[in-house]
Amino acid sequence: MSIDMNTLIGQMIMFFVILGCGFIGAKLGLLKAEVIHGLSSLLMGVVCPLMMIAVFPSAVQEENAWDIAKSVIPYALITYPLLTGAGFLTGTLLHFRGDKRKIFTAQCLFGNMAFFGLPLVKEIFDPVAVVAFSFCIVIDNLFLWTEGVLLTSKSERGQKLSLKLVIKKLSNPVIVGVLIGLVLMILKVPSDLLILRSFDTIGSCAKPLALLYIGGTIALMESGSLKKAWPVVFVIIIKLIVMPVVIFRVMTCLGVNDLARNIWTLIIALPSMASIPIMAESFGSTEVDYAAQGVFIITLASLVTIPLVVMLCR
Repeated sequence: MSIDMNTLIGQMIMFFVILGCGFIGAKLGLLKAEVIHGLSSLLMGVVCPLMMIAVFPSAVQEENAWDIAKSVIPYALITYPLLTGAGFLTGTLLHFRGDKRKIFTAQCLFGNMAFFGLPLVKEIFDPVAVVAFSFCIVIDNLFLWTEGVLLTSKSERGQKLSLKLVIKKLSNPVIVGVLIGLVLMILKVPSDLLILRSFDTIGSCAKPLALLYIGGTIALMESGSLKKAWPVVFVIIIKLIVMPVVIFRVMTCLGVNDLARNIWTLIIALPSMASIPIMAESFGSTEVDYAAQGVFIITLASLVTIPLVVMLCR
């Protein structure tokens, strides 16, 4: 895997420090709950969409941008069912039933693409990779607000899955930013326009704000006894280590181009999505506490497992 290890390890250390600042700040009461929720709105409503708008035109001169996007999307459509199957099968073998098995499957399936993956890809890859990753965010949202709702729901109560809900959730500012950026890319709008440079400057705030948000969110979670979260060990092994290496080897055998292969390997290696506990509570799951504990442990573990995956894929 053609990623400079020194750069990656440096990024992981930086991620840990900023995440720790968010965690400590929330524990000390310096970051109030309303501020942390405000960071989420700022990131999803302003920073990430503007970053998407700015990054697409910067990749327009790269002839392989569309080829990379086309090579990433089909593997997304294949890999999500594979991750679902791996999570469900492992949960069954561990004798999980009902909501516990569904939350376990969701943890294996959905990575923290917006708040963790996007800042990381922007730091270690070029703009073309960010474009390819952005297409994956669209696919991820489609699965999240269909299959993800089913996995975090309890049928007896809670909000039900409907076409109206899916359309509403897919019409979020990040997806709109991707679509606007795509139009600008097709129209070959120059990336050095002052407004796009301004958007790119705002987008550069994504990494620190996202990590402060994750750290603060973890600090505010009702974690309870971490002993009850032992199943996440299997999530760490399957999602963060085994599946990324397997997909990397399969793509290598199939002759997938290096950048698309590296992007998708990194996507699978991302920690579980931080919003899984929020969705679990919203849709009536009985395993909200386990979901919250899992986010805490898996996110910290990923700071070690991502460099490990890169080493195993060399």
